[in-house]
Amino acid sequence: MGNMLTKLQKILPLRFELIPFLMVIFVIYFSAVNVNNLPDTIPTHFNFQGQADGWGGKNGILIYPGMVVFIYLLFTGIIIALASVRDPKSMINLPDYVKSKITVEKAELLRIFMVRCLFALKLTIIAMNTFLVYGNIQTALGDWSGLGYWPMLFLIPIMGLVFLMLYRSLRIAYTK
Repeated sequence: MGNMLTKLQKILPLRFELIPFLMVIFVIYFSAVNVNNLPDTIPTHFNFQGQADGWGGKNGILIYPGMVVFIYLLFTGIIIALASVRDPKSMINLPDYVKSKITVEKAELLRIFMVRCLFALKLTIIAMNTFLVYGNIQTALGDWSGLGYWPMLFLIPIMGLVFLMLYRSLRIAYTK
């Protein structure tokens, strides 16, 4: 366990984990504190303009904390697995003839790059869900008229990270 944490600490300082962890705590707290103040019917879906177009019971807001905790734990587990696996080549999903050409150094570069990108992806997805919970509750309480276009702005870094991960991992794998 100690060796795994040391390895992870070299790739990604553990203090960075405080940011998404605090967002998860905020989502749990904010949802729990506000569920009793919500009207019986709250928005459950928003269109592309950020206007509510689906409605449900107020207890539906409690789905968000569970979803955010699941996302947090899923990404954290994948990051820990990738950081601690003995042979990073075993985590590379490419044909064997390509994998056989990847050096130990390249595999380690891929590991470091992927762990950092997965953390950035986790942070962005949790930030988006934190905004959605906050905005959903504010809209349900009548303080906001909707979410606006802000949720779409989270899609830019998410898609950018996915394309960067794909491009850079293939580039590392296929260059000599």
